[in-house]
Amino acid sequence: MEYARLLKQQGTSLGQLAAKTGIPKTSLHRYLADMFSPSRRPETHNDPGS
Repeated sequence: MEYARLLKQQGTSLGQLAAKTGIPKTSLHRYLADMFSPSRRPETHNDPGS
C-alpha cells in the first residue's frame, strides 16, 4: 500500500495503480480516498469559549 500511495502522489491513475500493484481498484479507491481526503474538524459552533 505504501507503493500505491507513492504512485498516487505522483499522479498515477487507479487503473495504472491496480496493474502495477495487483491490488483491486475498489480497494485502492477506499484506501487512497481516506488518505487524500481533507481531515474533518469537529464542530465548534456550540463551544462556550467561542
